[in-house]
Amino acid sequence: MAKEKQTPLKWKFETGGEVASSPIVSKGVVYVGSEDSHLYAVDTKTGEEKWKFETGGCVNSTAVSDGVVYFGSVDKHQFHNPFYAVDSKTGEEKWKFETGGAVNCSPVISEGVIYFGSIDKHLYSVDIEDGKEKWKFETGGEVYSPAVSDGVVYFGSHDNHLYALDAKTGEEKWKFGTGGYVTLSPAVVDGIVYFGNENTYIFALDVSTGEEKWKFFSNGCSISPAVSDDIVYFGVSSTYYNNHLYALDAKTGKEKWKFKAGAGWLSSEGLSIVNGIVYFGSWDNHLYAVDINTGEKNWKFAVTGHLSSPVVMDGVVYFGSGGDLYAVDIEVASAIGKEEQKRKEDADKDGITVEDIRTKYISGEITLEEAIELQDQYLETEQKEKELELKRKEEDIKLKKQAEKERLRELDEWNGNFIKKRDLIRVIWDKVVDDLSDQSYETEVSHQQADNYERLEEDKYDYAIDDEPCPCGSGKNYEDCDGVEKVSIPSGGYIMEDEQFDKEFFNYVNIDELRSGVLSKKEIEDWIDESVPSLCRSYESVSIGQGDDRMYLSVESLYYSLEDFNPKWTDDEYYLDDEKMEDYIKEVFSDLGYE
Repeated sequence: MAKEKQTPLKWKFETGGEVASSPIVSKGVVYVGSEDSHLYAVDTKTGEEKWKFETGGCVNSTAVSDGVVYFGSVDKHQFHNPFYAVDSKTGEEKWKFETGGAVNCSPVISEGVIYFGSIDKHLYSVDIEDGKEKWKFETGGEVYSPAVSDGVVYFGSHDNHLYALDAKTGEEKWKFGTGGYVTLSPAVVDGIVYFGNENTYIFALDVSTGEEKWKFFSNGCSISPAVSDDIVYFGVSSTYYNNHLYALDAKTGKEKWKFKAGAGWLSSEGLSIVNGIVYFGSWDNHLYAVDINTGEKNWKFAVTGHLSSPVVMDGVVYFGSGGDLYAVDIEVASAIGKEEQKRKEDADKDGITVEDIRTKYISGEITLEEAIELQDQYLETEQKEKELELKRKEEDIKLKKQAEKERLRELDEWNGNFIKKRDLIRVIWDKVVDDLSDQSYETEVSHQQADNYERLEEDKYDYAIDDEPCPCGSGKNYEDCDGVEKVSIPSGGYIMEDEQFDKEFFNYVNIDELRSGVLSKKEIEDWIDESVPSLCRSYESVSIGQGDDRMYLSVESLYYSLEDFNPKWTDDEYYLDDEKMEDYIKEVFSDLGYE
């Protein structure tokens, strides 16, 4: 009889909507917001609800201080954007403050004042006692989570700048341009502010002057940096093959190590570092615990959806995923992780095969979950080699494109060219549809699976008979053979069959995210290289086949320069205009036969 599997899950609390915001723990209670329009207070020991507070829309990340919980929400029915203060024991409202746009970031409290950003382009300073505004500061774009240190508040904006303001007066001390959106909270340690932008780098600046001390090319930052013992930790999710957690020397910016998570983006916007372990989430639906000294995985915990930022308190890690709030026992999870590592080492040493794993499961020596884990480990090395090769190819393509962009910048000068946004989105649509439609990839599948795809060795297998020897030479009958063969899978065909492709396209390739006016060629291409690959990556979670035959599409990310769409678009700058894009997108749908 198989042994009972130990679980690190202490409890799981269900809400009525997605839990994407970061939980916060205070005095035995965990507070978390949900897209079901509620803030929940949950007992950390039992996972039972203590109270809930209803708003008019999605509830975002919270802060707690002196018995009060602070958080933002969006009233989707009345178009209000209130920021609330609620009694932490009773859930009763103390005050609320109206902004001009949603508050989608984590607030921070310092010396009786709470600071938070809004998509109305302002950073707000509000008295925590009465909810009265002390000052607000306007930027050129949406404002995100701030950090406060030594009387200065630091924050990023969609206008591509990091700002430093006097915390008492709101007066600007300095600002630093990055060339990309600054959407994550900065970290301030020992006179240095660390932060990343969406497109290129993580930066280290002098807090007094705003002068750059170093920068590290990361190709995008998706997890806010955290600093511990002179090491900076942050996450990157710019491409499907660059979903890494990095550790850098805080003084020099030199890489110490990097850890690659499973398939998908690193999903949580923040990480937690406790007792030598860094905790973070990934779009492969796992919470990871990684040793900060070695960069090696300590353990991971599987859930059913993307994860919010985790928080650790008293040996338990709390985080949201799907519509649930999770509480995971770190000691139990770590013990299970050590057992799994030992099994992997034993398997490597003994040369364990898939057949050995099957035998161990049938005999009851291991559970189904352990068998799946062992099989994943068995296949991991080969998969990593494939991913590295694909990553090398992607990097070669990027380097060639960057070199070509530099050459074109040297050739041309601004000559007053105009591009209509409607023309740009249409040529992108046509190019992406053509290129995605043509995509296919080769892989190995079982003989039975190969019946559903284009065989690359069809002469060998097309006439195989179930009760006769398999043509692969295994000595087994074809119907019993567990060998594999190569097939070609038309990934483009599956993508084009998606009835929601048109809406997926305009969701990821959102022309409204590209501002109007004079833009450099690089700004336009950076937007394209952020939007189109994101669309491609979204289809890598599409499964084909059923049950044991299920697999996931392999989709090559597409990268373009402007001249790929129009050979004449080689100038350094363009003027882009808005021309009733909403009406035009409907027009495109109509042209293509969509309703």
